Amino acid sequence: MAKIIVTDKMASNGIDYLKSKGFEVDTPFGISREELIEVIDQYDAIIVRSATKVRDEVLDRGTNLKVVGRAGNGVDNIDVQECTRRGITVVNTPEGNTMAAAEMSVALVYSVFRNIPQAYHAAKNKDFRRNKFVGEELDGKIAAVIGLGKIGSIVAKKLIGAGMKVVAYDPYISDERVASLGITRIENLDDLIKMADLITIHIPKTPESKNLIGERELALCKKGVRIVNVARGGMIDEKALYQAISSGHVAGAALDVQEVEPNFNKTPEEQDYWNPLLDLDQVIMTPHLGASTKEANVNCSLGVAQNVEAVLNGELVSAVNMPPIAGDLEKLRPYTTLGEKLGAIYYQAEQERVKKIEIIYSGDLVDKPTKPITLAIIKGFLSVVSESEVNYVNAQLKLNEMGVELIESKTSNLE
Repeated sequence: MAKIIVTDKMASNGIDYLKSKGFEVDTPFGISREELIEVIDQYDAIIVRSATKVRDEVLDRGTNLKVVGRAGNGVDNIDVQECTRRGITVVNTPEGNTMAAAEMSVALVYSVFRNIPQAYHAAKNKDFRRNKFVGEELDGKIAAVIGLGKIGSIVAKKLIGAGMKVVAYDPYISDERVASLGITRIENLDDLIKMADLITIHIPKTPESKNLIGERELALCKKGVRIVNVARGGMIDEKALYQAISSGHVAGAALDVQEVEPNFNKTPEEQDYWNPLLDLDQVIMTPHLGASTKEANVNCSLGVAQNVEAVLNGELVSAVNMPPIAGDLEKLRPYTTLGEKLGAIYYQAEQERVKKIEIIYSGDLVDKPTKPITLAIIKGFLSVVSESEVNYVNAQLKLNEMGVELIESKTSNLE
């Protein structure tokens, strides 16, 4: 039976689930990178949260790895591109911590507007001079939400409930969806930033979103703006933010994530981490608590366990490094099963080297998401000819490497 290593602490229900399915599960929480490199070749799967980095030597030495599971949403601690090249499936649980992250965002909004952590710290030190902590009300102010996915949408609703006027920037969300939320869409990010009393970020970390809020953008902000980030570190230029707060242009920031984060398992005595933003009283910094609720931990733990189980059993799952699968995956399964068989037959029926595969979908399949079926056909085709393992993750890549042309089309009438 396959072996699984879980390197970051997560709720026990997911671990218990995997054990109940017969998997051998090791849980060296907080294992060092060096120790992980020494043992990773023993495992078929690794499950992490945000602390463990699955890159470079970990992947080089993980010669038996078939799946990397992320108990949570963000995967910037995983080299997804390299996993794809190696045929390693990357799965996460984007739904599991949605409410936790949204509530954390709103909590930090209140904190940064009312100076709650600073006042608490002063009170703990017997300083009750409340005039030092005069804040501002949310009611009537403009909240700029960058990203209206599941988390951003919940945050927007809650801020509307607090009396804020919410404007948003998200080029990928339909006008109908924006209107249904009672939000005003702003087409240009610069225009959004200029009008905001609050900027809150809810987008994934990509090369395009790195330093999304930099020196130029901060200069565009109106004086007294406050910034909240519970998404991913690196989307705010921290040096530019430091200068903007120090100058008084930005009133404050609340950051649950940083570009470089500390080791979350070390004691204060062991910790060698420091961020200059911690020197500023106007900055609230928390140790990546966005998903840290009992409910989110339970949801993410079981969700990632089930996804890892499915991959190890050779089943089709919605993975980070696969095209998005719309609709009910179970309804597509009979087609993907048939597709694999047809792919294998296609190769065996050809007498010459295959230069082109043409797939024509008709009938009921015209209105269904067919990409998973296409991948299944390619997987079946390549499983006969490839010397290395082929799966849904690397099938398209391997077909391209072979120089085989792929043509897909849909028609309502097939003669």
